[in-house]
Amino acid sequence: MRITQISNKFLQWFLLICVALLSVHFKTGVSSGVGEINIIALGLRATLWFGALFICIFFIKPSLFFIKFSLLKANKVIVISSWPLFFFFTLVGTMATVISYGVNLSTRDLSEFVEVAGCFALVLVVYNISRLDPMFTKKILLILLFFPAVQVLGVLMVPEELAQKLGVNDHYDFVWYFGYGNRFVGLLGNANSVSVGACVSFGILFVYLVYGDKINLKLWPIIAITTTILYLFLIIGMILLTGSRASILSVLVMSLIVFSYSPVRHKFKLSIFALILSVMLIFYGVETGLFTIILERIGQQDGRVFIWRYYVEQLALNPLGYGLAFENVIDVTKVKAFGVDSVRLPPHNVILEVGVYSGLLGIFLTIVSLISMTKIMKPLLRAPAYGLNIWYKGACVAWVGLLTNYFFGSLIFGSWYFSILTGVILSAKALIKKE
Repeated sequence: MRITQISNKFLQWFLLICVALLSVHFKTGVSSGVGEINIIALGLRATLWFGALFICIFFIKPSLFFIKFSLLKANKVIVISSWPLFFFFTLVGTMATVISYGVNLSTRDLSEFVEVAGCFALVLVVYNISRLDPMFTKKILLILLFFPAVQVLGVLMVPEELAQKLGVNDHYDFVWYFGYGNRFVGLLGNANSVSVGACVSFGILFVYLVYGDKINLKLWPIIAITTTILYLFLIIGMILLTGSRASILSVLVMSLIVFSYSPVRHKFKLSIFALILSVMLIFYGVETGLFTIILERIGQQDGRVFIWRYYVEQLALNPLGYGLAFENVIDVTKVKAFGVDSVRLPPHNVILEVGVYSGLLGIFLTIVSLISMTKIMKPLLRAPAYGLNIWYKGACVAWVGLLTNYFFGSLIFGSWYFSILTGVILSAKALIKKE
């Protein structure tokens, strides 16, 4: 019994460390094909599909990879089954494409699907661990909550020499990582990736603040609440600095969800908070010229319209999808937006991304899965703000914000954030407050 408890704690902490490492993009040099391979970065890279973690689980507790579907309700079965069904439809598209076009499988697409397989395993692991130990939910959401702090502190405090040794960035700027277009790209080297992580943190923290009177703050309540509010402003500022329009929309959607499911007294609190925040943002935006940058970004003609039209045409030519031969059939560098080509431009839309791999069947599967998730989340959002319910609510709101981002982004089945939040939500059981 004692050995089992130790192994469970070990796996929990191992998983938390892997999730924490997702805050930094370690450039290994493997995919570039040029230069030396960074062994340190290779060892730290959590995006190697949590391989070491899964191997440990296989030997220590393989049951974490299995779920008894007979014990689950229909909606949970649909959501969990969406990963293997997506694989199946993709294989169908792959066989049809190889036969029809006479092409080989794409190396990039194969690597994408190794990552999708890792995400499916992650859903199962997070679900099972959270069911065994509900308090693990709080731990993993706290890790996600501190993502923005890692970005800011890392950029300000990590020396250039150490950053290069770790493979954090090829072109390190000690002050800020404004890698391109004056957009904050943090330790991930990509503004959109930073904004997605910040939106997840916003959703979790925003729910925490709204229902703060239900949380027992034992040490210096006023200081704790003030610090939390300031940290929320930091997250919002980071999202604005990334210049991501999808993330700004995501924040609005998450705020609307929280407002919609809040009782009257919380709606009053939200209105006061929104008013104060608006005044502060207006003052800050005018003084710093940030509004000018944001308005320029919003006013830009979005190339996604051209990209979506192109991929809709490609999907119409092959309704079964292109499977793992996708990039050997469709030249993604020939998607013309603003007359520019030779740049890799994937679909930039979660539905079309699924479609080019698994066809119309995959799109139908994804829509059904997302509808099932909304049905699972409704009772959690309506549950009283009590105990772990607050964290479940935060996971649901963050999940909605993440989906809003990915509507303009990439494949949800290959997203670590999506897998972690889905696993947490599926494991949740709303608590009824005792009178």
